[in-house]
Amino acid sequence: MIKEYSVKTLENLCWDDVPKAEISTYKWASGYEPRAYAQVAVLKGRGIAAKLTAHETEPLAEKKKFNDPVFEDSCLEFFAMFDPKSEKYINIEMNSVGAFLATVRKADGDIVTIDNFIDLPEIKVEKSDDKWSVEVFLSFSDINKMFPGATFESGSVIRANFYKCGDKTQIPHYGMWNEIGGDKISYHQPEYFGKLIIE
Repeated sequence: MIKEYSVKTLENLCWDDVPKAEISTYKWASGYEPRAYAQVAVLKGRGIAAKLTAHETEPLAEKKKFNDPVFEDSCLEFFAMFDPKSEKYINIEMNSVGAFLATVRKADGDIVTIDNFIDLPEIKVEKSDDKWSVEVFLSFSDINKMFPGATFESGSVIRANFYKCGDKTQIPHYGMWNEIGGDKISYHQPEYFGKLIIE
């Protein structure tokens, strides 16, 4: 089943007004299933903002630089196909200190880091005693440099998925918004992306 999420178009961003997509399906069982969720909004005339949150008290965060393997840490991830006519998608993977990796790629490879297209976006981090969040903003112009066929009108569909993972955490875990089928431990399966529908 393909999940759908309605993306609000806002003049001013207030995350309290943005619905949550719960990252509530954990596969490849570990027994550790922290609550996590994603929020996405279109900022009118500007671009797309995404915020991902995990309820964890001590997230592992050993990686510090761009393109480090942050998926080995406690990690939140946003994958999105902005161009409906292309097999390519962006994967943005972030840890709780704002280190991240981000590429434009296909499922079977053809991987290019996003700094070949645009300046690296800032990752905003919020942390409290019991949860942490990361926020990223991509302007429409930057998205179109990576995905020339992207559109952002009402009714436009972005194929996407959201993930919570930690390959080398104390308890490795693999959470997802739209469930991935099969036994292969890999998030790079765009056939299982859900639909983000712009209102």
